[in-house]
Amino acid sequence: MSNLSHKKSSFISIEPNKLSGWSDAQVMKLTQRKPKLIFANVETALKPRMRSLQDMGFSDTEIVQLVSSCPTLLLLCDIQLRINFWRSLLGSNERLLKACKRNMFILTSSLARNIEPSISLLREHGISDERIAHMVVTMPGGFGRIDKLKEVIKYIEELGVPRDSGVYTKALNVVITVSRSKFDAMSVTLMSFGWSQPDIIALIRKCPTIWTLSKKNICDKMTFLMKEAGCELTYIIGHPMLLTYNLEKRLRPRYDVMNFLDQKKLLDRGHDLLSVVMLPEEKFRNKFLFLLCKEKFIAQYESYVVAVQLLEIKLESTRGDLIPVPRKFFPIAEAIDDTGRQISGPGGEFIPVRPRRPPVSGCVKPESTVKLSSTATATAAFSLAKGGKSGGMFLRRAPIAAAFSTENGGCCGFLSVGER
Repeated sequence: MSNLSHKKSSFISIEPNKLSGWSDAQVMKLTQRKPKLIFANVETALKPRMRSLQDMGFSDTEIVQLVSSCPTLLLLCDIQLRINFWRSLLGSNERLLKACKRNMFILTSSLARNIEPSISLLREHGISDERIAHMVVTMPGGFGRIDKLKEVIKYIEELGVPRDSGVYTKALNVVITVSRSKFDAMSVTLMSFGWSQPDIIALIRKCPTIWTLSKKNICDKMTFLMKEAGCELTYIIGHPMLLTYNLEKRLRPRYDVMNFLDQKKLLDRGHDLLSVVMLPEEKFRNKFLFLLCKEKFIAQYESYVVAVQLLEIKLESTRGDLIPVPRKFFPIAEAIDDTGRQISGPGGEFIPVRPRRPPVSGCVKPESTVKLSSTATATAAFSLAKGGKSGGMFLRRAPIAAAFSTENGGCCGFLSVGER
């Protein structure tokens, strides 16, 4: 009976209007993640700690984010001490929230045993507080494990990465998050393509993020660059940033465009592959893709558009108005607002978006097709039942048109997806 009475004064029993910013669903999710909160006393523990967060300047929304990231925070007696320590280092609530979201233990780790010694160690190695703060936000997993941090620093120095180098903290981040076995395996993979040990050490200094990629990812890119793009090994070693770009959405599509333009003698001079790959999408389109349109090489233009998914959307109904459709039903959710309506630009133009793959669903039913005027059109159709399970449309590697109907008022229309 006493246990039941205690539960009635727990976190889950707080009325929504007394727990500003929290929904019932968020409270339930929080107690599922940290069941001990159910048994924590509201008056003597939870409310005072919530009030303490408010007194420290956190808004209701920020408190929800902070506690959701680190539920154990409400069970600690020294909340103010911990938060003030981190906030003085990071400089803002925003950066603290970002760090906590990446590592829920950052506020619960012992300051005296782990955090302060880790920060002191980094300072001893010449790393400024500003760079340490950046590391906390981008690689919070490296803090709280002083022994691991010592090993990583020693390994980085053995590799010859200078402390004052811009990649020093990146190298620390990678070595902390990637196992030593993966490091060794990646080295073996690179050596199989002709990289030497000095080349690999130089790679760690120049571009340590390479080690976060998979073996297959590196193999596919090296094979493409050397066999299809015709790059010399020395060029790749000298420009390792090439290996960080997406093969199917950046390297291959842009190489194919440049190779085609070169074969058609449409380029006034040679272009370095890395400089082409590094161009922002808009600049690449304005500088090179327009040549394909100008010369009416539509198939090649569409091939590039499909590869990088530079698609646009338009949602219409047979009555001329916009159809309210739940955004979860579409892989083009970025162009649908919270009410399910299309978002247009200032002049009513379509907004280019990068479609996302929708969840697998059994509610997608083929019915009919609507063709676009494009020469490379894939078609699909589906129906959405009101109150039914999540529906969706699978995006194929081509511009898409799809006919659909909803049982919500019998509204029929079509969704067209095409190039800009």
